Amino acid sequence: MPTDTTSPIAHSPRGAAKAANLGLNAIYNAINEGAMPAKKHGTRTVILDSDLRAWLASLPSYQLRTQAARSPTQTPHVVEVKAGHQLEVSNDRTK
Repeated sequence: MPTDTTSPIAHSPRGAAKAANLGLNAIYNAINEGAMPAKKHGTRTVILDSDLRAWLASLPSYQLRTQAARSPTQTPHVVEVKAGHQLEVSNDRTK
């Protein structure tokens, strides 16, 4: 069975972050939460390429958000002001 010699079989956390185009904190968080397995060799943390790929595949799919699905704090505020009137803007939705 031929092997792909251009792809590493394991990554350091920094290498995994670079390979996945993610931040280092995302990799450590996944390891610490138990979502992605990691191995130890002495003091070195090693992530198997197959485990990195499996973790990436397990992440939720991107969902498009429609205008109606946005939270109330994200909806744009339209304010009509007539000449001579004062405008008071509040983020408090209880008023």
